[in-house]
Amino acid sequence: MEALPPTVTALKQMEQQTISPVAQTPSPAAPVGPSLPWYKKLFGKFKVQPIWVKAIVVGLTLVFCLGSTMAVMTLTALDTKIFQLTLDGVVLDEKGSPVANAIVALDTAIGRTDTSGKFFFGNLEIKKYKLEISAEGYEDFSQEIVISRSFLNYANNRTFTLKEAGEASIAGRLISPDAAYDFVNDVFEVGDKAFNIGLDGKFELTKLETGKQKVEFKSAAFKDLTWDLELKGGRNDLGDIQLTPTGDIVGSLASWLREDIVDNIEITVEGVPKEQIILDASAGEFIVKDLEVARKYKLRTQAAGYLTRDYEIGIDQGPNQIFEFRIVEDLKLPLVREIERNEQLVALELDGKNPVTLTQEQRDPPFGAELVQDVVYYFSTRDNIQNNIGGDGFSAYVTNLTGGNPQRLTSNVQNLGRQVPNFEAQKIANVRKGSTAQARILEVMDLAGNGRQTIKDIAQGQFGDIVISDDGKVIYFYIQSSDTQVAGVYRANIGTNPVRLFNKQNIQLLSVGPDGNRLLYSARNEATGLSDLYTYTNSTGQDTTAKSAITGGQYQFIEDSDTLAIFVDNRQGASNVYQLDVSTNTETLLTKFTDNVEGVEAIWQQGKLIIYQSNKGVYALDPKKPKHGKLITTDFERYTGYDF
Repeated sequence: MEALPPTVTALKQMEQQTISPVAQTPSPAAPVGPSLPWYKKLFGKFKVQPIWVKAIVVGLTLVFCLGSTMAVMTLTALDTKIFQLTLDGVVLDEKGSPVANAIVALDTAIGRTDTSGKFFFGNLEIKKYKLEISAEGYEDFSQEIVISRSFLNYANNRTFTLKEAGEASIAGRLISPDAAYDFVNDVFEVGDKAFNIGLDGKFELTKLETGKQKVEFKSAAFKDLTWDLELKGGRNDLGDIQLTPTGDIVGSLASWLREDIVDNIEITVEGVPKEQIILDASAGEFIVKDLEVARKYKLRTQAAGYLTRDYEIGIDQGPNQIFEFRIVEDLKLPLVREIERNEQLVALELDGKNPVTLTQEQRDPPFGAELVQDVVYYFSTRDNIQNNIGGDGFSAYVTNLTGGNPQRLTSNVQNLGRQVPNFEAQKIANVRKGSTAQARILEVMDLAGNGRQTIKDIAQGQFGDIVISDDGKVIYFYIQSSDTQVAGVYRANIGTNPVRLFNKQNIQLLSVGPDGNRLLYSARNEATGLSDLYTYTNSTGQDTTAKSAITGGQYQFIEDSDTLAIFVDNRQGASNVYQLDVSTNTETLLTKFTDNVEGVEAIWQQGKLIIYQSNKGVYALDPKKPKHGKLITTDFERYTGYDF
């Protein structure tokens, strides 16, 4: 395929400029040409017709050459030196109407038509010229014309007709440094149209609208290219296009655990302008375009609610993926690992990466660990505190997620007994001896052991299950006693006297809603002899059966809810996590273990996620999207959140 002649190419470039060089020529009303010839200047005042002037001059020439055998040759050589050859033309459309402001090129001379479609060129020679005409809305015109004279007629007159532009096409050839490269995955885009390319790099984009068009070449193997073209009807040739090899980084915008599209993410690449980083939330993908091959780049991801991660990747030509690339929800998980033969508390990012050792215990393992905001609380017996009711006593500790030295919180160790914490509420329930060996006192204190408030004092019996609401305002507890007037379930707003609610057989307090209004518990059904699940709602005083003949265990309300609960049960040979809507007795299977090769052993909650431990690993899932449960780690001794 042939490229357009240089003059037409120049014309196209001139048309695309905001201020065209052609515009510096005389206006269309004054066609381009040389100044008036000398004989017009001389005789114009006398209104002498140029044809008579020419005759006079020729006559004089003949006189001087009279009698010479060179007379005819002298006339031929001299007259075109004295009298200029001209081209007077007019450009019309197919209807015969003049085409104004058309660009007319005669070899290298350029002019424009006036409002009548006329143009003029002077000082021409007897020879062939290439005439090209270009006008908006018309097909380009090109023709060779011969400039001549006929005896004393030195003016050439022509009329040219332009065709209205129809569809346009763009043709050319892409040239890769690798001659064997096949253009399979590379495309041209014009507006909303995409065009494939021949394997050898040749292309022809057809059925395009004329006028201004943005043409884009897109490739993962080469630098993308963009042209802003003024397309004329018919073929528009881009010629040979040399390509520069590049590589792209491609990846997913889906989060690691929930697999949500993270549309607020910021991706930066060292030394790469933002224009080359494209986030496509609708497709859930990102791409970093046109990177230098064989160079290493550092990439960083940042988004509210997600971990900041840094990556480094070397670029090959074409698409490149970062194998370990993840957009991970911002949560650290404390668990126990064996390190140098001692059990230590370790904090992992949610996908198990970047572990930080939080403790340096020599013999006393931490337990009951829970992350609250940006610190980890846990219990330990490391300080050999004497338990008020026998056995080893323990204290609350806190450490930050960077692995700083843990600090003991429980400074007041007087009369410590059996402790049940709610680290979210910053409260500890403490059961200690009373005035006699059989007497027991239930009190609530802060994590330091101060601000103690007595909740209940009994002469004999035991305080069974104790649960504190997450807002730290309500406590439920169960008293086992031979005194039927004392035994039963109690509720108290912390700081006020408790109220006895009811008594049943084999009561087990399981969980309390975040504001303390609803209690979840189990008890023996006297009619069936089986355990039923109940909810007690303080605001209405209703004690309701949520589920009859329950199986499984570790029932607990989902964080921020007193309607949805989770529990573990082994059914059909597989142990899994289930969700129960206590208001409708509707169950949902959350995990997908199918046999006893691996199954759920324990569950806890952290940051509105369910953390569950199997015999092989620790997992996390969002109860709102249970199908996306993910393995955090297999390297652990135990997850400590359910120690109470």
